[in-house]
Amino acid sequence: MPSPDVSVVVAAYNALPYLRECVDSVLRQSIGTERMELIVVDDGSTDGSAAVLDEYAAAHPAVMRVTHQPNSGGPAAPRNAGMDLAQGKYVFFLDADDYLGDEALERLVAMAEANDADITLAKMKGVNGRGVAASMYKEDQPDADLFDSRVYWTLATLKLFRRDFLAEHGLRLDPSLPVGEDQPFTARAYLAAKRISVLASYDCYFARLREDGQNTTTKEGGAIRRLPFLKVMFEEILPLVEEGPKRDLLARRHLHIEQRDFLFYLAAEPDGPEKRAAFETFAGWVRAHLTPGSSEPLHAYDRVRLALVAAGHMDAAIALRLAEENREPYTAVVEDGRAYAAWAPFRAGLGVPDEAFEITREIGLRQTLDTAAWSADGYTLSGTATMGPVVPDGGALLVRARAGEPAHEVPASIVDGTWTATIPADLLGSLDEGFWDVSLRVNADGLSRLARVGRHGTADLGDAPAVCGPRGLAAYATEHGNLSFDVGLKRRASREALGLTGAWKDGVEVHAVAPHGAGPDIAVRLLYQGGGSRAVPTLVTPEGTVSAFVPAAELARLDLGVWRVAVSFTGGGGEVTLPVPHRAGLPKRVDVRATGVLITHVDGGLAVNLVRIPVKTRVKRMAKRLIGK
Repeated sequence: MPSPDVSVVVAAYNALPYLRECVDSVLRQSIGTERMELIVVDDGSTDGSAAVLDEYAAAHPAVMRVTHQPNSGGPAAPRNAGMDLAQGKYVFFLDADDYLGDEALERLVAMAEANDADITLAKMKGVNGRGVAASMYKEDQPDADLFDSRVYWTLATLKLFRRDFLAEHGLRLDPSLPVGEDQPFTARAYLAAKRISVLASYDCYFARLREDGQNTTTKEGGAIRRLPFLKVMFEEILPLVEEGPKRDLLARRHLHIEQRDFLFYLAAEPDGPEKRAAFETFAGWVRAHLTPGSSEPLHAYDRVRLALVAAGHMDAAIALRLAEENREPYTAVVEDGRAYAAWAPFRAGLGVPDEAFEITREIGLRQTLDTAAWSADGYTLSGTATMGPVVPDGGALLVRARAGEPAHEVPASIVDGTWTATIPADLLGSLDEGFWDVSLRVNADGLSRLARVGRHGTADLGDAPAVCGPRGLAAYATEHGNLSFDVGLKRRASREALGLTGAWKDGVEVHAVAPHGAGPDIAVRLLYQGGGSRAVPTLVTPEGTVSAFVPAAELARLDLGVWRVAVSFTGGGGEVTLPVPHRAGLPKRVDVRATGVLITHVDGGLAVNLVRIPVKTRVKRMAKRLIGK
């Protein structure tokens, strides 16, 4: 019988009721049962898991094997036992609380085969609020560089390993480690692997947060119990890599994640010499591996805590860890364009330099646009603007041509996190035709942040046309929801916001809505191709609706040639004339009787061409009418 492609190894201990979903997810894999085997090692369960597993094994003897052993106290021993029994080309570790996507094994094996990978990472998804590593799963990586990727940030064993590779390097999990046994195993595998692949295009692994809180990885607890595996990582694994950027990258992962976990658990340890000794042991590892390369890319919370740990300030380090965990608010000091977190240890004589507290790169601008409307003075906007712990001391709106320069700056008032500004009508009237984008800049003692306005907030950015200066413009929302101005009403939606329509009903019929800023002198005009125009009687209601009608008979009295229909709005020191679009269904020609004029319609908006009907044609038509009588 040929060996299977993959052996799924499950270490099970008191995993009901989740165990059934775990096993079922393996049995229904698209790779097919003939290409896989399922090995479950029951580690002395007392909740009935053993009986359930035996039932499954009896029902699926060709694919499933179950073995029972006394409780070992952790997943290392049952996983090793499963590896010893595995016959597949690849081994995949699965926790009994979790389950697989239906195509997980087929896709993982295919990627491993295609890339000759020793290790293939399976994209994980959290279930029931379980947090999982995600930064390494942005895209598929056929050949991930351990030192130029985020692969090292996942050290769980829940991956696909080539079995011969594990045997060649003698890779086993250490049962003597109370917790964290997966980290040395996976780290050694990474360093030995010739190729690591990442499958990110499919949700392979679903990691569950158990409602009873008994996940193997969540019941570890205790800073002291973590020391054995941390000793291996800091004293055995990291020295396998030469000093410099590569070791710094691996150390950064541990100084980041293990520092946070260790201090969090240390806070719960009872005060006494054991707690202090555990801290000093951890501090020694921090001092040995704390370099600019390993710490500077980290968040200020981590940099400051690492500096406190290295300096021996246990209580201050724990307090800052709990402050972060509880999301306690804090303020910032801004000097010369640089922001520093004013946590309790800041300039408290603890020997931590100011640069460790610098949060300039973490400061962003969170802003909303909540009101936006035309006013007597221009276009008035308001919203909220915050920079985290930094208190703004001023700001401005930038109105910038989409093509680049120039940019116009408008002062913005910022008080208690609320900003207001009015873009003056005369400024808007001076803008060249085209599209202009609006951004908000917020300042604080030389520190500034810039963001486009409009995407966030409650403001209605529906097309709002206005007359400012010599041309019309409209405020509108871009496809990303940001505020921009269409100067010259180039967009169809901007023109449609005027309600500007034309139709033929035995004559020319025009309707419109007066834009903001339009004066009382609104007129529908007929523009002659040879120059000049004729005003048409126009009705403007107090509500701003505009309408006009020119009967065909009156059109026939105009000079022969092309006449285009337009509407003129005045306001803001200028006049804006816009062509009138027409609806579909216009007649191609209209013979105005008794005038000898034929009206034909011209493309490009509502327009007519007046031509004289030849006398001969008129006589023929008259004769036909007489004969018809």
